[in-house]
Amino acid sequence: MLRSTRSVLITSATVAALGAIPALAGAAPATVYGGATAWTTANVYDLASPSTTNRTWLGYVTSAFGAPAGNSTIADGATLSGPTGAPVSIIDGTTLKSLDAYTYGYNVAAGTVDPEAGTLDVTTTGTVKFETHGETVALSNAHVVVNAGGTGSISFGGGKTTAGVTTAYDAATPLFTVTGATFRRLSPSVIEVTGLAPTVAKTEVFGVAYPAGVAGPNRTPNVFGEFRLTLDTSTPTPKVVEVPVEKVVEKTVTVTQPVDVPAVRTVRTLSARPFATSATVDVTIRKSGSTTVLGEGYVAGKKLVVFLAKGTKLDGKYVLSRQSGSKQLAKTKTVSFGAAKQGAKKASK
Repeated sequence: MLRSTRSVLITSATVAALGAIPALAGAAPATVYGGATAWTTANVYDLASPSTTNRTWLGYVTSAFGAPAGNSTIADGATLSGPTGAPVSIIDGTTLKSLDAYTYGYNVAAGTVDPEAGTLDVTTTGTVKFETHGETVALSNAHVVVNAGGTGSISFGGGKTTAGVTTAYDAATPLFTVTGATFRRLSPSVIEVTGLAPTVAKTEVFGVAYPAGVAGPNRTPNVFGEFRLTLDTSTPTPKVVEVPVEKVVEKTVTVTQPVDVPAVRTVRTLSARPFATSATVDVTIRKSGSTTVLGEGYVAGKKLVVFLAKGTKLDGKYVLSRQSGSKQLAKTKTVSFGAAKQGAKKASK
């Protein structure tokens, strides 16, 4: 849960007063590891209302003024929800006009925030699109900056497409300026920033009807709605990677021997895993140079278990023939016991 039952509201006046608290002096901004940026706006354009009310950009886009109504959609991981909070894929001319807010969501990618100083610098991912009168405005990867005092800016990637030609936005140049930021701690690590009221910073983005420095707060509700951020500064928990371990299983092997010659379980520890795996591999064993199988058993890592006729001793070189396991493993492996094993050790020195 991001919300706690207690929150601390930090207004512009509070931020100014914090300079008197030595414990907060020089505190470094917190790193933002996640969160969301919500852009809420009404879908309304009522020509019967006074010119300074009930006329939003979204309402204009989805209204028909001498041309078919346009629409608004999302892409690249952005989200869109209606007044009830239910997901919406498109807002167009068939969508009910209302003062109730629709919400676009950008995913917070990275950044920093200092709620005591009232500052933040956050980047996001996602694209919001508006299509009207043959033009498409795509606002991608919002970059939100708030300075001390509650003012700041929002810049975007993306661009405007007209007659098939796209003019890209400079992600370093703000498309909106914002005022009225309020910081609130929802928990020790989660910070909410509200009240970011946008004003157009570049006239050419939305057209001459929305001039820079004017369009936005010149109407009620704000022509371009409001931005709100929820920022998580808790350090992510490292992911635990589970590495599969091959299970060694003891197996009982039945070897057919003459009635008067019982099979004897013989166990040896080899100097290395003969088949390059710790998994259990069924094998037969025979004397090197002979085709006669002396017994059957299995290898589990370096452990060899075979069932031999009573009185059979392992001394010399033997061939283990694999009867199970991956086809990528060797089919046979030569191993040594007794004097032959000691001789092999001396030869290797």
